[in-house]
Amino acid sequence: MEEYLKERLSELYKGGRVKRVASSFPSLYRMIQKEAAKQSVSVGGYISSLGFEYIKTPAGSKDLFDYETAAILIQQYNVNRTELAKWLNVSNSLVTHNMNTAHSRNAYGRSWVADELAYDEEAVVVAMLNDRVFTKQTDLFTVAIRTNHKNACVIVVDDESIKVIFNFPRRIKGLFTSYKIDIFSEDDFLINDALTRVFVVGKPYAKINKAQYNQSRISKLLRKQYEAHGISKEEYLALHGYNGLISRSAFTDEEIRDRLQGYVTEDSKIMVASNKTTLRQYFRDIASKNGMSLEGLLKFYGYEKK
Repeated sequence: MEEYLKERLSELYKGGRVKRVASSFPSLYRMIQKEAAKQSVSVGGYISSLGFEYIKTPAGSKDLFDYETAAILIQQYNVNRTELAKWLNVSNSLVTHNMNTAHSRNAYGRSWVADELAYDEEAVVVAMLNDRVFTKQTDLFTVAIRTNHKNACVIVVDDESIKVIFNFPRRIKGLFTSYKIDIFSEDDFLINDALTRVFVVGKPYAKINKAQYNQSRISKLLRKQYEAHGISKEEYLALHGYNGLISRSAFTDEEIRDRLQGYVTEDSKIMVASNKTTLRQYFRDIASKNGMSLEGLLKFYGYEKK
C-alpha cells in the first residue's frame, strides 16, 4: 500500500509539493488516513515520510466547508463558532464568512457527515466516554463529543479533513446511553456533580453543595440547562434522579428527626406546644406536600402525636 500511495502521489503532484488532497482526491485521502493511523502519525507526517513536501490545507477552507452540517452543529449541538474555528485551524471570521456566503448562495462544500469511525478514532471515543471527557486532542486528530440532548454526535478533525458521525453501531450507542452522554452535555454533568442527594420524607431531593460550588452560578446554570432541554425544572431534575431541588431553609429527614427529638415526651410521643405555631405549621406543610396528615408524618419518623 505504501508503494502504491507513493506512486499515486508522484503522479498527481509531479513537483513533490502535496496539498488539498482531501478536497481534490477524497478516496486517496481516506487511504492515506488509514495508513497514517496504522503508523500512529498525522496525515501530514505520513505524506512527509514518503518523501513529499506537505502543504497543509485547513479543514475549514472554503472548498471543504459544509454549511449545512456546520449549521446543525451550531444550532442544535451547542458548538460555538469559536471552537469550530479552532478545530478547523481557521479564524473565527472565516467560519462566519463561510457560513454567511454559503447560506446566501445556498451553496455547500464537501459533506462532513460520515458513516463510521476508524478503529483508532473509536478507541479514543471509548476512552473519552469512560473518562467523561468531551474534547480531546491527540497527535493525530481532535475528537469532540456533543449532544442535542436527545442524541450525541462525534466530530473528528485531522490535518485537512473533518467528519461528523451522527449514527453509531450498537456497541458505541450503548455506551453513550449507559453514560447518559447521549442526553447530558458537559454542563449537565457539572450540575450533577454540584448536587448532593438528600431525603425528605424518604424521597430523594437535590441540594446544591455550597461548600464546593457557587450556589448562584449553579442555580443560573440549572435554569440554562433545563431550558436547553426544553423541559421544566422538575422534569430536568428527574433526569438526574431527584424529585426536586430543596431550598436553603428546607429540612432534610435527618434535620427533621433532630428537630423532633426536642419534643419527645417520656412515653416516646411528640408534643409540640401550642405557642410553637410556626414549627407546627412547618410540619403540617411538609405533611401536606407529601399527601399525608400530621399524624402520618410523625408516624413515618417513628413517633405518635400526643
